[in-house]
Amino acid sequence: MKKHFLIFFVLLLPCLGFCSDSSKLNGFWGVKWQLSKGQVINAFSTKPVHFIKAQNDILYYTGTFAQKNADIRLKFDQNRFYSAGVIFENQSGVAVTKLYKGLLEDLTQKYGEPAENIALYLTDDIITFDACDKALIENKGELYSVWQFEDGNFIKLAVLKDQTDGKTSDLRCCLVYHYAPIEKEIRRRKIRTYLDDL
Repeated sequence: MKKHFLIFFVLLLPCLGFCSDSSKLNGFWGVKWQLSKGQVINAFSTKPVHFIKAQNDILYYTGTFAQKNADIRLKFDQNRFYSAGVIFENQSGVAVTKLYKGLLEDLTQKYGEPAENIALYLTDDIITFDACDKALIENKGELYSVWQFEDGNFIKLAVLKDQTDGKTSDLRCCLVYHYAPIEKEIRRRKIRTYLDDL
């Protein structure tokens, strides 16, 4: 069992290297990967955001990103910055998928075509953005795009259900920037722990 799991993981790693763009993703919003929490807090003091709290290995901010209201979560591992999540505030009267489409166009213009584009709806009558939102809320579809870079880092844009308050009826547009080397270290540590516990 251990060998099968390890072989599967080793075979999966090269798949993560597929690139949609030859450039590198060196950080998030001008802040380089692997900086310490203190360095990131200092760098974010010039951004149009407000510090909310630091909890465990996550810094929480709220403010404006890409000219839209958003909550931002910055993740650290062993005091090294490796992931940023942006959760956009829903705009009254604007379908979440319309916001997604605008961000998709902006990111495609900046980074090129995504390596992966999933727009799957299990109903035949998806015509408007509102209908698309309804299908996603009813678990009848999914919507996301992924840009992968030659250094293994990636950006993922997705529409997800907001479950922070226990309700699952609200959709949120989310954007994740990820530094692959630290993510791989975390996975290796988890696999080692799992194998040690067997």
